[in-house]
Amino acid sequence: MDWLAHVGFVWFTSLAWIGGLVVVFLLLTRFTPCNPGQSWWADPRAAVTDLVYWLVLPLVMQVARVLLLVGGVLLLYGAVPENTDWVVRRWPIWVQIVAVLLIQDVILYWLHRLFHTRAGWRFHAVHHSPEVLDWTSTQRFHPVNAILEFAVADVAVLLMGFSPDALVLIGPLNMAYSVMVHANLNWTFGPLRYVLVSPVYHRWHHTAAEEGRDRNFASTFPFLDLLFGTCHMPVGKRPEVYGTADGDVPRGFVGQTVYPFRGAGAWARRHPVMATTGGLAVAAGIAFGVMKLTQPVEPTPTSVVEVTMAKPAPAELPPLPARGMASSVAVSVHRSQVFLGGADGTLTIRGADGGEQAIAAHMQRANALAVSPDDALIVTGGGDGTARVWSAESGQPLRTLRGHGAAVMSVAVAADGWVTTGSADGVVRVWDATGELVGVHRTGVPAPVHAVAVAAGGGRVVAAQLSTAFLWDAPADKTTPLTGQTALAYAVALSPDGTTAVTAGYDGRVKVWDAGGRCTSELLGHDGPVYAVAFTRDGQRLVTGGKDGTVRVWRTGGELVRELGGHTGLVFAVSADDAGRRIAAAGKDGTTSVWQVPDGEVVPASATAPGK
Repeated sequence: MDWLAHVGFVWFTSLAWIGGLVVVFLLLTRFTPCNPGQSWWADPRAAVTDLVYWLVLPLVMQVARVLLLVGGVLLLYGAVPENTDWVVRRWPIWVQIVAVLLIQDVILYWLHRLFHTRAGWRFHAVHHSPEVLDWTSTQRFHPVNAILEFAVADVAVLLMGFSPDALVLIGPLNMAYSVMVHANLNWTFGPLRYVLVSPVYHRWHHTAAEEGRDRNFASTFPFLDLLFGTCHMPVGKRPEVYGTADGDVPRGFVGQTVYPFRGAGAWARRHPVMATTGGLAVAAGIAFGVMKLTQPVEPTPTSVVEVTMAKPAPAELPPLPARGMASSVAVSVHRSQVFLGGADGTLTIRGADGGEQAIAAHMQRANALAVSPDDALIVTGGGDGTARVWSAESGQPLRTLRGHGAAVMSVAVAADGWVTTGSADGVVRVWDATGELVGVHRTGVPAPVHAVAVAAGGGRVVAAQLSTAFLWDAPADKTTPLTGQTALAYAVALSPDGTTAVTAGYDGRVKVWDAGGRCTSELLGHDGPVYAVAFTRDGQRLVTGGKDGTVRVWRTGGELVRELGGHTGLVFAVSADDAGRRIAAAGKDGTTSVWQVPDGEVVPASATAPGK
């Protein structure tokens, strides 16, 4: 099973860390101990407890980060408009790393102080319980303490717009640094003692002596303690005793896990209403989680997916939206229509004359929209985990595609009606023109597949997930990574014959890939992120649009054919006819622009603002 393999990998990684650290710190503490004679192996029972934490806590933290990141992902790709200018993501990665370290340390400082209050101390006392303090105690955190400090700090910087790559690079650095500051080392960092936390500095935080109590909360930068008046670093003196003054903290993992909840029965008897309400809420949450985990969300490739021909009952769907910034947008060059997905799940079809048709499409946010190359079909993807196929001409629903266990974040439809969908749980699905599920691919990464494209016949799919992208041969269930895609690929496209893929990134680069996953050319010219990319129907040219408000036409070999200006605002959708002589662009505010390109000239044909 996949989860067993993952657990095994986490344990192997933890044991590899432990093995390497044993060797390193046996040497270091032999020559520069802060407290000679205090070694982790002096207390075998404590050493066993620490080993259990090393094996359990990484798994707990991964699950917690996934759950928190699901919320973050929905904010980044759903609840927050994608035209948000994540200026920090354009900083050099080393600048992002320094900024993340500083921001996280400020967050952790105050969370750390919170856990030293009466409300949080019983959780944090677990970390302070070792009477022999050494590097092995690094992972000894109560799960509630670890989740509320470290997982929250990670999610916070992601919601600020920093690249996930920064966190990936910081992870091993943070682990190594945390191990070092807990080690029994007589290091103060001399003139840098107030710039970086040293082992001696942090040992004063762990001392059981009164003089060090509630001091030195910073994890990385001691100047935070100086700023907030909690610094304690006496020159020439070292702490000698460690642990807590509580005296009742259990020594084993299980006992420490339940330790903060002792006395809950007495509290419940004193507060029966609150206890009953809380118990029901927890029970409901557990029941919902079990339901979600046990429901069959993975039909076999040959199973028949429910086809809904009738329009959903209005009572099951939200009211029609007021005008505003859309969640998703698509444009039809032939029909001169723009399609807008609403935050409340509605689909709005707007014509060139300003007329509108508003349709209740999803129970939750309409995250994704796509139009077929012949402009006959619309596909929507919603936060309710479904995708729906609609007639572009009549706005009537044709079928509902069910099976995703999380929000549908991206959709695409080929000329023959084949559909591919990507969801927030990292799963890609392919459906034939009748709505039957014919292929499923799990990326193995619990992050949203936020861009997809599919070729006619459903045989080839290109998908983007965070800063990676890949080709998927659905019939053979074979994936080919697009090695070299390092920035978040906001949009992807696939040539009509499925042999050429394109990724458009936040770094302003548009990359062209062959069927083997090799980058054959880079299209440079956009100033800022590129949000939209589409092939002309003959597959010979590309159209791109982005933050700079321009639309560009390229040959797939990398040559810029022409640049189209005049669009108002950011471009989030583009569409072109067979030879690229008629091109349309749209923004999430509903503004559309259409260009006629006869005989090599560039002539804006129309520009339609919302309601006009």
